[in-house]
Amino acid sequence: AAAAAAGFAAAAVPLPAAAAELTFDGFGPGELVAIFVPIIYCWLAYGEWEAKQDPVEDVGVGALGRTVDGTFEEGGYTRRSEDYG
Repeated sequence: AAAAAAGFAAAAVPLPAAAAELTFDGFGPGELVAIFVPIIYCWLAYGEWEAKQDPVEDVGVGALGRTVDGTFEEGGYTRRSEDYG
């Protein structure tokens, strides 16, 4: 019974806050990864997409030209209107 009373007394003693390092004024590795991985991923995806586009000198009046996603037989996009043959 004495051990139980000592345990309850120790549990009831207020402890200092263990959150002194949680000032939220800095970035740890998790925050840095969460910020920079999506930025780098989108930058690389945009670079890959941009490399497949026609040069801007060849665009002319508008940017509606050939598609770069394959032929119709390969499952790529085609104009399906009768106006374009």
